[in-house]
Amino acid sequence: MSGVVNPYVLTDKRLAQGMATGIFAITELGLEKKCTMCGDWYPFDDEFYQSYFIKAKNRHQVKAECKACCTERYRNHLRKKP
Repeated sequence: MSGVVNPYVLTDKRLAQGMATGIFAITELGLEKKCTMCGDWYPFDDEFYQSYFIKAKNRHQVKAECKACCTERYRNHLRKKP
């Protein structure tokens, strides 16, 4: 499967930018990412963060918020509908 791209693998440049801005950190658990909604740190993998595909740019990306915050936001959105 040479066409499959893992969005959880970062380039050195992206990792350096993320660490400088406080998005990523390297801890004893490995590479961690800060959720933009709750502010908690979670390991940067598919267990905690959801990837998605951008068709116009033809690439995969990882959401900025953790899966728990995405689920909560989605449920709140459904409750607000008439």
